[in-house]
Amino acid sequence: MQQHLPDDIVIETGSKGNATKWKVIGFSLGAVGLAVAYFYIRKKILQKRADEEEKKALDEGEPALYAQQIKMAFENDGYGWWRSDIAMLRQIIEDIPSKQVFRQVNDSYVRLFPGRSMIRDMKTNLKSTEYDEIQLLVNAKPETAAFDTKDIKYKRWARRLRDAFKLHYGLYNSNDNGAVETVFNEIPSKYEYKKVVAAYKALYHSDLESDYKSEVWWHFWQKNHLDIISSKPDY
Repeated sequence: MQQHLPDDIVIETGSKGNATKWKVIGFSLGAVGLAVAYFYIRKKILQKRADEEEKKALDEGEPALYAQQIKMAFENDGYGWWRSDIAMLRQIIEDIPSKQVFRQVNDSYVRLFPGRSMIRDMKTNLKSTEYDEIQLLVNAKPETAAFDTKDIKYKRWARRLRDAFKLHYGLYNSNDNGAVETVFNEIPSKYEYKKVVAAYKALYHSDLESDYKSEVWWHFWQKNHLDIISSKPDY
């Protein structure tokens, strides 16, 4: 038997349900769009901050320079891809003058390499004994310290000369005369050359000029290199 409903009763159709569904879809798409925009803008901001930080790495003694060199030490060992260059890393940590500067280096590392942590990368890339050694080097530093960026430059010139003297080709020892010449050309005066000699002595307990003569034995190169130093101003 067919039942008739009163005229004032309206049976609701599916139009309202469809409208609600489309609203939910619209809100979802809007949320996705906002998320994409957020991550895009955030990426641009982080990249800009990294670019600005990288410019500081051009200046001697800047935390950004240390941070960049530490990252390079993690990635370059000279013996194969599976290990970090602990000797290079040790030298960089030794050059950092204080705990305060070390913390600034850590902060700069985060700005240069978004999403990465310098301490976490150390734990990942170093053996436990190597990581403990780095910790000891940092803990032995004073909280704050004044330092001369030129002293760091002298050490770096000395290390580059040492590396040029002790170049290895498999089982054979050699030297990189071009690298020696480059360093000598960079040193601006006889006074600063003497500072490099002193830095070499402090680092290796050896005389730079004696090592030079024993390693770069060919007279042509010796004369060429010594002429570079002798032609420089006194100061």
